[in-house]
Amino acid sequence: MEQQQGASASELIDPLYGQAAVEYRRLQIETRKPVNSYRGIGPELIEEERCVDAEDRGGSAICGYVEVPNRDYIDSQVEAKRLATGMHWDVVAVSLRRIVAISKENQYLLEEAEATTHLGDYHLARGEQPSAIDAYNTAYQLLVDNADPDATVWMQRLFTAITIVPSLSTSFAGAVPTPITTHGMTFGFNLNSSGKAEDIEVLSGGSRKNRKEQQSVINIISGALFRPHFDDNGVVESVAIEL
Repeated sequence: MEQQQGASASELIDPLYGQAAVEYRRLQIETRKPVNSYRGIGPELIEEERCVDAEDRGGSAICGYVEVPNRDYIDSQVEAKRLATGMHWDVVAVSLRRIVAISKENQYLLEEAEATTHLGDYHLARGEQPSAIDAYNTAYQLLVDNADPDATVWMQRLFTAITIVPSLSTSFAGAVPTPITTHGMTFGFNLNSSGKAEDIEVLSGGSRKNRKEQQSVINIISGALFRPHFDDNGVVESVAIEL
């Protein structure tokens, strides 16, 4: 733990975000890699017996072996990608925890709230819902109890704006995920407490001519993970969103 005070402590935060930024960029690159670029375990192909009916032989079947993709190998590739992306996330989390510790020790409440929110994203992306909600609640309460005039702005950034997880965009440039392109259409959905979109629909701009684009955007929204919304009672179970 860095036992730093005043300006010397605040100067530690930016380098830590810098370290997180580098690892975050690696995470983004890893996320974009296709699953088939990872080395799996076992043979890529296995032999499978296939039979076809032969009418000229009185209906008896002709059987033979053909090579087919090994499902276990593909599953191991998926696991390899999960482990690779998780490794980068874990390094980001180490930097965020150090920022939280420094901020808490020196009463940098806004910085503590921001880093704690990003830790919530870390847990949410890993499927650790209770830990994510705890982190978000802690960050939200830090902002509610903060007399700093900037706290309201930070509340808007962190808990009101539509945020795709993971996102460290409020901390440094270039770390925001690619925004969802809606092709001039407006979409509505309900955001649940797990960060998933429900009841997605096209509110405006949709037509028979752009049905392919409509379905593409709907698929992206349904597959995305969003930071849940919060109010004074905690996580909001369902909130209407327009995008």
